[in-house]
Amino acid sequence: MVQDWLIIFNNNNFQNSSKFNIYGLNSLSKTNNSFLNNVEKGDRLWFIPSKSNRQIIAVCLYEYYKKREIGPLINISKTDEELNWIGNDNWDIEIHYSNLYNLTECYLYSGIKGQTSIRKYNLFNCDINLPNEYLNILKYSRITKSF
Repeated sequence: MVQDWLIIFNNNNFQNSSKFNIYGLNSLSKTNNSFLNNVEKGDRLWFIPSKSNRQIIAVCLYEYYKKREIGPLINISKTDEELNWIGNDNWDIEIHYSNLYNLTECYLYSGIKGQTSIRKYNLFNCDINLPNEYLNILKYSRITKSF
């Protein structure tokens, strides 16, 4: 069964690397590890900037994750600079996704509370019925390449 995940982020790195369909996580976070151990291919990821009154700005489908490989001589993964990631939060995991929908003009406000950066969706922690809303998004929106 498809699971919906709410991802709250506090910088522009999601938008900055959207053209590569990559989002970064720090594997040292318990919350992030719980997500990595439970997310499955095809799950929906809903992205919410922390300073947006909890407005959902994007949804996409989870594909897979992989450990970033940044070496002293050769980089297998794209560097923070190539991804245009700002800050130094040790993003050592790449989340790869597909079918990105830009929802900034849909004005979907989740109403979620708390500081947890990634959480499973349920009807009690979000003001929007995301599975139903996703059907409308598929019907009336188009996949975007980036922000």
